[in-house]
Amino acid sequence: MATKKTREDIEAILREVKFLDRRFRLLDKGDGFLLQVTYVEPDINTGEPEEQRARKWYVSPWATETEIVETAFAACKRSMEHIVGEWFTHRGRRVYSPHFSIGARAEMCDEGRFDARDQTPLCGSLPTLPMGFPGADVPCQRRDGHEGKCRVDLGVGWVLEWQPRSGVSPET
Repeated sequence: MATKKTREDIEAILREVKFLDRRFRLLDKGDGFLLQVTYVEPDINTGEPEEQRARKWYVSPWATETEIVETAFAACKRSMEHIVGEWFTHRGRRVYSPHFSIGARAEMCDEGRFDARDQTPLCGSLPTLPMGFPGADVPCQRRDGHEGKCRVDLGVGWVLEWQPRSGVSPET
């Protein structure tokens, strides 16, 4: 059973956590605390070394030691994703910048700015299973170009059966 922890209790647990050169700040927040990963790294814009502060993660005073360590782990993982997003470029642009506003991302969705393959499955491209499995009928095209419908297993996406489009013989 978890007992209520003080700031000192949580800081003692965090002192036992090590990840690269990261440090863990603990800030007071209402009935609990906020954990924040900090480190020194060159600023993405200036190149000058600066203290970087990652997002904050809530820690309850009732959290177990495992929950506190797992929160620190999650904070480190998210911080690394942030760094990758800042430094990864395509054609000289930070296309995965974590600083894009949610509004700008939503506008891209509204404009339908997606880059995706044609989602029409090719029959024969997936393992075929015997009939009797639950599935859904979806339009598809066999590798030989004949159009029809495939019965696709909803659990794993395997093609279960192929039927030619109405009025079209697969042999023509």
